[in-house]
Amino acid sequence: MKYLQKLNLQILLIASISLFSCSDNNDSEKTILTQSELLLNAYKTNSTEKLHSFFEEWESLSVPKTNEEIQSEPTEQIRATYRIFEQFYDPFSLNQYGDSTRYPEVGNEFYKDTEFIVVQNRINLTFDNYQVTEYITDFRPKCNLDNHKFVYLTDEYEKILKDFLDDQLSWEEVWKRYEFLNKYTKISPGHWFGWHFETHPKVYGIDFNYGLDSARVDFRIRYEGGEATFENSTTENSWELQESHLTWIE
Repeated sequence: MKYLQKLNLQILLIASISLFSCSDNNDSEKTILTQSELLLNAYKTNSTEKLHSFFEEWESLSVPKTNEEIQSEPTEQIRATYRIFEQFYDPFSLNQYGDSTRYPEVGNEFYKDTEFIVVQNRINLTFDNYQVTEYITDFRPKCNLDNHKFVYLTDEYEKILKDFLDDQLSWEEVWKRYEFLNKYTKISPGHWFGWHFETHPKVYGIDFNYGLDSARVDFRIRYEGGEATFENSTTENSWELQESHLTWIE
């Protein structure tokens, strides 16, 4: 009898967990579906108010990690990645990453009127000239952007945007949708295909030496990219930008 009671209790517990898990998944899917529908309806009715609501809902789900959460990350390299990115990322001072005359529109003013900044949600970190690689998902750094709002480009929202800019549509229709989205953000078309949803600079990865006192940041700004170097003051555990250069162009 005791065995049967114990077995029934285990079955009940498993069922409860399954129901809870399904409920969470359904809530997530419902939110995503609702956002997809809201975005499409905003476009079809040419409603900037609904479009703004889409971004506001996205923003409400974009919560940066607290200092406590960052400090609880399993390795110092991950914690350093957050510190470097938070110091490096500034879409309103693009000239600091290297002067460019090829694309004069990319300067400090390029993102000036952008209300919602789209921040990457994944990042690579490597060691010893890319010999070892780790991949951080759910990357949620703090962004000190004055009066500008920011959202994280999660897998779910990347899918929403890709579906909205469906390449099965005519190019004229896709372009109209692209211009509609850019009323509140600044997406760039890919040079060859696809889209740059993130607000640049986009950091492809950060490469640390094994002494963890220097790091190289590989980044992109629209159709150009480059490298920046940071050094760590081990006494203060403070990373400082040393130099940054644009090194390639598409």
